[in-house]
Amino acid sequence: EDVLRSASSKYVFSSVLSLLKEIYGDESIRSAALVGLPCHIHAFRNMELHPGTEHLVKKVAYVISLNCGGANLDEEHWKALVEKLTGVNGEDIASFRSRKVSGTGLRFTVTRKGGGVVEKEMPLRTYLAEIDRSGIWERCRMCPDYSGELSDITFGMPVMRTPRGEEAVLSAVKEGALMRSSFKRRASQRVIDMVMSRRKKWRAKRTMARREKEGKRVPRFS
Repeated sequence: EDVLRSASSKYVFSSVLSLLKEIYGDESIRSAALVGLPCHIHAFRNMELHPGTEHLVKKVAYVISLNCGGANLDEEHWKALVEKLTGVNGEDIASFRSRKVSGTGLRFTVTRKGGGVVEKEMPLRTYLAEIDRSGIWERCRMCPDYSGELSDITFGMPVMRTPRGEEAVLSAVKEGALMRSSFKRRASQRVIDMVMSRRKKWRAKRTMARREKEGKRVPRFS
C-alpha cells in the first residue's frame, strides 16, 4: 500500500543511500529493496566491494533502478524550465508531467494551482537542449548511465538484468502481484531510450574530457 501511494515521479534530489544506516540498525527489518537512480546504484555497488561498508548493504536483497536522463534540477530551476517550455508562470505550477508520444516527441502536461491544464508537445532533442541549458549539476553531466546498468531490475520499461532480478519478477508474477502479457514495444519508445542513453554517454565523455583538460577531478567508472 505504501508503494502504491508513493507512485509517480517527483523530480527532486533524494539521498536514498542515507537510509542504509537506518535499515542496518533496525532489527525488525530483515531485508529490503533499494530503489534509486543509476548514480545511487553505482555507489551501492561500490559499497558492496568496500571493506568498511559491507555491513550497511547486507540487508539489501534487490537493487532496482529507474531511468534517468540527468535532468536533476532544484525547484527554482525546474519552475524556470517548465515556464520556458509551456508559458505557464512558475509560481502557478501545481504539477508537471511529461509523457512520450509517437515518434521522438514528448507531451508536457502542467496543472495550475488554481485549476486548469496546459499541454504542449515538442521534439525530444529540443527538450534535451533546454535541459542542458538549465543548470544541471556538473556531477550529473559526468554520469554515463541512463538505465541503471548495474541494477538487478530496471524500470520504466522493465529490464531484468541479473538472475536475482529475473527470479524476483517471475516470483511476483507467480504470486499474482504482477501481470505478464505479450506486447510489441513501440518503435518510438525504442528510439527515445536509444537517444537518451547515447546522449548521456556522449555528454559524460565530453564533460570529463573538458575537466581533465582543465586539470579538474573526474569520476572513474568500472
